Parts: sequence; C-alpha cells; structure tokens
Amino acid sequence: AGKDSSYLPAATPKKVKDLLSYYLPVLTYVDNLHPIPDDHFFKVTLLVRDDLTFKVRDDINTLFADYQLTATSSGFGCIDVIPSHVHKGTGLDFLLNHWGYGPENLMVFGDGGNDIEMLTLAKYSFAMANAPQEIKAVASYQAPSNQENGVLQVLSNHFLKGIEL
Repeated sequence: AGKDSSYLPAATPKKVKDLLSYYLPVLTYVDNLHPIPDDHFFKVTLLVRDDLTFKVRDDINTLFADYQLTATSSGFGCIDVIPSHVHKGTGLDFLLNHWGYGPENLMVFGDGGNDIEMLTLAKYSFAMANAPQEIKAVASYQAPSNQENGVLQVLSNHFLKGIEL
C-alpha cells in the first residue's frame, strides 16, 4: 500500500481481490510486483492461512527486528508489515496533541493485533468480545462482539443513556 494506491498482482484470485478491496479501496492491478511501482509505500499486507498467522507474524518480527519493521495481525489471515513507529497509537496521539487533548479524552475499540498500541494509549479502551485474548488483556473494558454491534451498544449506553463506564 502506498500513498497513491495499493498494488495487487492481476493474477490474484477473485475471492482474495474481493476481500482486500474492502480494506484497500484504491487498488491497482499489476502484472508483476517487481519492479515495485513508483509510489511512497507505508505498508505491505500479506494474506496467509489463519492457522499460520501468528507464526508468520513472529517470524517476520524476528527476521526484520533490525530494520524497524513490525508485523501485526489485522485479522482474517492478514498480516500488515509497517514501520515500527507508525501505528494507530501514534496517529491518535498526534491528533490528541494537535487538538490539545489527552488519552483521558479518548475512547477506542479493537479486535486485532493492529489495535494494541491504540488500546494501550486510550483511557477508555474496549476489546470486542470476539477479539483474541492478547487484545482483551490490554484493553480496560470489554464490548459486545462486532456481530452484536458492540461499538454502537457502548456508545449508545454511554452517550445517549448516560451509563458510566
């Protein structure tokens, strides 16, 4: 994924294209990823079998530890390889500082490995009920699952019904 587009081999199976197009709305199909198209890249997403996700993630983190790259699971067998210092937590921290707020003013919801940094940043951090245990361990609260509209339930209870956390 780059500033201008995300790139995918044209020969990628339609099922994978359909899955990734939801998360990567600007897609360019190329015959070959080498040479890499001219763009400013910030992420590589790998799609692996679900049962191999954590092993592949851990192997990448071991192999590329000296290159300031981090692999994180974003769910459904997807692994994002990103610069170690760029994640949801750094983005939200930047915005909080820009607007003059702190983590005590932040409510976040997470269900995957790419949410850990933002969950540890926010005072009001919610792990979705369907999240892996490693995500639940870093969140302050638990929300109902994504399938139960957990985010909407928490927001409605807190802001519309005045239920304290």
